[in-house]
Amino acid sequence: MTGVSGCQTGDMHGSLPDSPTEAVLLLPLLLLGGMAWAIESTGVHLHPSVTIEPKERVLSARAYAQLSTAAKRGEALAQNNFGVCHYIGQAVVQDRKLAVYWYRLSADQGFAPAQANLARCYATGEGVWKDEAEAYAYASLAGLSQPGMAELVAGLSPSNVIDGKKRAAELGQELSAKLATKKAKNAGK
Repeated sequence: MTGVSGCQTGDMHGSLPDSPTEAVLLLPLLLLGGMAWAIESTGVHLHPSVTIEPKERVLSARAYAQLSTAAKRGEALAQNNFGVCHYIGQAVVQDRKLAVYWYRLSADQGFAPAQANLARCYATGEGVWKDEAEAYAYASLAGLSQPGMAELVAGLSPSNVIDGKKRAAELGQELSAKLATKKAKNAGK
């Protein structure tokens, strides 16, 4: 699964920021360098052909607490990465259903890597019932340029792609409504 700032700690590459200053410094790099850089620099890919990071880069108790707090606060990036931790069993007991829960929270905010992770889960039936139409829908929302999405879609049956396109339109409308509600709520504060 795709994690952006990852479930590892250590040096600045692949770690959660230890301070607000580090977070402020890391954010422009993520924005300027793009997601591909962020994914490459963290080592948290988990595409079936990629192996898991070495055990010496495990999530510390402090980093886990920071990630957990940010995820529970509703930060999409943290929710996706918390899902990755549950998916691979990094700092927590592996629980793919819980990973899907966190991915969905992040995906509902329009976070493309979480949508891609949900697509993979639906395509493989990990943490959810296997549903290729739902897999296509989330892959479509994530953008077929996300890592692994074109290959995922290519393996789906034509009827599931048709159903997936309909579901993607529904999901897109649901997402737009959620984001509009959130924006209106934040404007009222």
